[in-house]
Amino acid sequence: MAGIYQRLGVGTRGSADLMAYITRPTATRGSVDALAFQAVPPMVPVGPEYGSVREALVEWARQRAEEEAVRRRTGGGRTRSFYWVTLSHHAPVPGEVALAMAAEYLAVGFPLCPAVAALHLDTAHVHTHLWIDARQYDGRKVTIGRARFERLTVFWGDIYGRQHGWEVVREHERRLAETRAWRREYALARRMGREAPPVPERDVRRGAERFVERERRRYGDEGGVGNDQRAVAGGDRMLTDGEYALDRASRAADRAAGAIDGLDRALGALHRAADRERMIGRWIEMDTDSARRAR
Repeated sequence: MAGIYQRLGVGTRGSADLMAYITRPTATRGSVDALAFQAVPPMVPVGPEYGSVREALVEWARQRAEEEAVRRRTGGGRTRSFYWVTLSHHAPVPGEVALAMAAEYLAVGFPLCPAVAALHLDTAHVHTHLWIDARQYDGRKVTIGRARFERLTVFWGDIYGRQHGWEVVREHERRLAETRAWRREYALARRMGREAPPVPERDVRRGAERFVERERRRYGDEGGVGNDQRAVAGGDRMLTDGEYALDRASRAADRAAGAIDGLDRALGALHRAADRERMIGRWIEMDTDSARRAR
């Protein structure tokens, strides 16, 4: 899922690999000052020696994944053990400010989750990666659905606006709304065999073009309908940031319609049962009256 310069992913495997990636010395310049910690266990020595701190963090992430893997769980799919958040900036910002913004985001959005923030200084724009334990230190598992993600987006937007200006937040939200509307129109046009609307002419054109390419792979150049993205050759994953929102919404609507039909049938059966019960009651009353008259 993606928000204003914020991207969130769910981790079901590779916890230690991600920790090793976000704390690699080439990105953080091998400085503990490029890291921020929240509720990390005592096994992580928050000291000046970067190598030992990084090694302990990777080992901790590995242990947490193993602990989650052996826990009893219900439902299908894989066990989530961590979340990965990337916080970026549209304009240069001092590293210490970016790290402080990430720490505030963690404190507000994930107050009970052990977490690590790693400031990356190896790109043109400073950005921060967050490894967040999917289980709070009170033992409760964290689930991030659409509503919670929207709250996280609001939290980050507030932090971002205070640093970069509220007009940036409003403009970004306007562009996101424009892109979502265009994607809905594009997907609907492909489904109906109509000419697709043009790509928005603005600075997220590359993202829009990637969406177009995915839709072409999904429906084919002839505008085929009904292909399941999970069966597409090449394994292009179904994203969680709204890029296939129309199809998910369509399937959800179909499921909802089926549920409503089922509810109607159940209510009909209930009404028929109630009618039968009333009828049986009348028969019993009639039999009782007949017996009284016979006496």
